[in-house]
Amino acid sequence: MKRQSGFTLIELLVVVTISAILLGIAIPSFRDFVATQRVKNAAFEFAASMLLARSEAIKRNTSVTVTQGAGGWGSGWTVAAGAATLATKDSTHNVTITPAPDPAATSLAFQGTGRIASTISFEFGTANTTSVRCVTVSASGVTSTKTTSCP
Repeated sequence: MKRQSGFTLIELLVVVTISAILLGIAIPSFRDFVATQRVKNAAFEFAASMLLARSEAIKRNTSVTVTQGAGGWGSGWTVAAGAATLATKDSTHNVTITPAPDPAATSLAFQGTGRIASTISFEFGTANTTSVRCVTVSASGVTSTKTTSCP
């Protein structure tokens, strides 16, 4: 009798079943991971834009403004010095951005000294996960990021 090589139907079904169970466990964790990375990425891009605005304000010795997009901060923002646009950021893909203490704040102006009128925080989060980050711009213009909700 000739020996057959390959897999039996039972072996194949066991492997497929185990794979399905592992995927069922991994997919929800992967979704949370992706959401967390989106929040983290949006917060760091926002902090980088704040740093750009501050450094340009000091370099040009003039006011540089960061303004939210047409649909709010989550739809992007623009860094501008007068009529010159220095940088533009598009939508943050399912990440909500809420300024505090004034949720209605639509812009932030860095003076030629690199300072702003008062400290403001921006909370980044998503609707489906508990992932949250807080970006704070102090009155001196220094930006900090932390992995908790804004106070």
